[in-house]
Amino acid sequence: MDKKQENELLKILQLVFDDLIFEKCQNGFSIYAPNFDEALQVLNLLGSMGAYFNTGYELDKGDPLAKARFIITVIDFDRNWQDHSQDYI
Repeated sequence: MDKKQENELLKILQLVFDDLIFEKCQNGFSIYAPNFDEALQVLNLLGSMGAYFNTGYELDKGDPLAKARFIITVIDFDRNWQDHSQDYI
């Protein structure tokens, strides 16, 4: 994914979701969602864009009452996703 495409996707995600944290990584970027529902909404949007992504979560092991933080690493997506979005449903 080149820089222009990455910025395009980040703008879309930032418009739709206001409480996500984004972080650049070696193969793309990571999205940190604060809760499961938010993570599912992001995955739904990425799926409709034909995105290649990886998911995971982290817990604070020192605090048994800590909430999980969900991580989605986006590697690539379909540049013509608006034309093909129905194909991914």
